[in-house]
Amino acid sequence: MTGPDGAICGIYFTTALRNLGSCSGCGKERLLRGKATDGTDICRVTTHMTCEGCATETERFRAGHCIRCVLRTDLEALLHPHTPPDLSLKRLIGVLAAAARPESVYTWMRGANANELLTSLGTRSIALTHESFDALPASRSVEYLREMLVHHGMLPDRDRQSRRQSNGSPAGTTSNASAQWQAQEGTVPYPSRLPASPSLAINCVL
Repeated sequence: MTGPDGAICGIYFTTALRNLGSCSGCGKERLLRGKATDGTDICRVTTHMTCEGCATETERFRAGHCIRCVLRTDLEALLHPHTPPDLSLKRLIGVLAAAARPESVYTWMRGANANELLTSLGTRSIALTHESFDALPASRSVEYLREMLVHHGMLPDRDRQSRRQSNGSPAGTTSNASAQWQAQEGTVPYPSRLPASPSLAINCVL
């Protein structure tokens, strides 16, 4: 592996890709891959690490594009959010592409069960509803997607509804699904991104 200054090890390369901040030299928000003489972090010329799709300075994942752009492209190919237009599917793509660990989402969606589920959503043979998911064979991929949709407010929380009906729990009570997502991500309900995973324990959903 080679950087602008010569050969670098894999550990340094991976660390450099996560070190984003304000360069003490130019003042721009960039990948900080070097040190100034005073020890402060500085950026390097990294045009070979800029996504051709969104111009983000990051690792190229495929064909010159970053993992998030690749996710959007692949998800749009599966979900067909524009034919016919479907705002829920558009939002689902945005949520998945914005995951804290987009590589985990990429791995998940390449699994046979997840791919079949996403394809069925794209052909509109199933809908983004609890009833549609209930009619499918039980699988971790289905429950993963269901809990993610509940967590992001895209499906009603049936656990919360049933608890309110049975014991009058207040409307703000957090469901088991949302609590699991918060525990994994360390956020309040319905953030703009998936739990690091999504903090995805990917082995639990494949």
